[in-house]
Amino acid sequence: MNSFWTTLIEINLILSVVYTGYIILLKNLTFFRWTRVYLLGGMLTGLVYPFLKIQRIIPPPAEGFNIVIPDISQVSQVQSYDYSQWIVYTVSATFLLLSLRFLIRFFSLGEIHFASDRAEFNGRKFRNTHQQVNPFSFWKWIYIHRESHSDFEMNQIMAHEYIHTRERHTLDVLVAEICTVVCWYNPLVRLLSKAVKDNLEFLTDAEVLYSGIDKISYQHSLVGISLSGFPQPRHGNHFAFKTLKRRIRMMNKEQSSRTRLVSYMLLSPLVLALAGLLTFSCQKETLDTINKGEDSEGIEWERTVSATYDEAQKKTRVIGVQFKSTGAEPAVSFEAKGFEVDNKNNVTLHEPIISLRGTSGSFNNPIYILDGKEISDLSGLKAENIQAITVLKDKSAIEKYGEKAKNGVIEIYSKKSPR
Repeated sequence: MNSFWTTLIEINLILSVVYTGYIILLKNLTFFRWTRVYLLGGMLTGLVYPFLKIQRIIPPPAEGFNIVIPDISQVSQVQSYDYSQWIVYTVSATFLLLSLRFLIRFFSLGEIHFASDRAEFNGRKFRNTHQQVNPFSFWKWIYIHRESHSDFEMNQIMAHEYIHTRERHTLDVLVAEICTVVCWYNPLVRLLSKAVKDNLEFLTDAEVLYSGIDKISYQHSLVGISLSGFPQPRHGNHFAFKTLKRRIRMMNKEQSSRTRLVSYMLLSPLVLALAGLLTFSCQKETLDTINKGEDSEGIEWERTVSATYDEAQKKTRVIGVQFKSTGAEPAVSFEAKGFEVDNKNNVTLHEPIISLRGTSGSFNNPIYILDGKEISDLSGLKAENIQAITVLKDKSAIEKYGEKAKNGVIEIYSKKSPR
């Protein structure tokens, strides 16, 4: 499978499991700090772990390279249309647009920041905004439109937002936003992002009440500010947010039994096990590829075909076919010019040229070895029977086949080869 889709599937699976576990076991618990650790750890695992795969297990030899020949039998289908590329383009384009919107929000936040003034209330610093916005915090800054709030409200707002800044809750919000940008098509990831932000508010509310602020007056302030109708920047933590009813319900909820902490002990290993299983599967696939004599990196190929069809002879005359590796180091290109594919999938080659991009030289007059035997005629060779090609040059070719191999050796292995 293309590494692009493999990575996306892995990220989505991990994040979906994180959210599903939260809904089943953690949603109604009052261990908000443990829930924060679980959600943040799960999101970071989903975003980072799929990229922590072994990229190279066995390095290619310096004087030769083993490649798996792409399925040449498919070149007769020159007119076929590959819709998968358009899906990749659509996903990538949407990702870029959402990333751009993500950055624009930072510019909007910057405008609020530079248009605000430094201020202080009861010994705590904040940024007094000139435009009416609901109170919010971002990283270490607190933004409040001072004229819109009484001293009583300011005392509760500052207590709430100070906790957000002290514990750097903005990190969780940004990671959640990145997850929604990467997995914009997955509704579970959007719900996960919302769950992360909700839990941060539950955690902050619990600490505000623990500091001694009256619960009833605090809840009244939340309701009043939520009804103000002022805009709220997306990046940051907010004193008021839409799911206020559940927020108040969680404040009035009894503390969960400590025996329920076992839920976290079950979920965290489950997420890590899933991530490890996905990575192990990819590594196993790579090892299987090596055991079959294929390239150690499992090369993905981008194919370019130019051909004409001879109606009289019922043959596809291939003017040129170039296979270029994607994501492989060193990069590899395989080019075959002048061969024919008839309606029975028989391949006739005329002066094929094979070259390795990133290595010196090309093979103008190589010798051909098919399953250990030197051959001079490749006509009648069926593409579906070709398993791999090994290219030898310079010293390695001469050592194995003698002086006649000074221009290189192309070893062709069929699928029946005992190799």
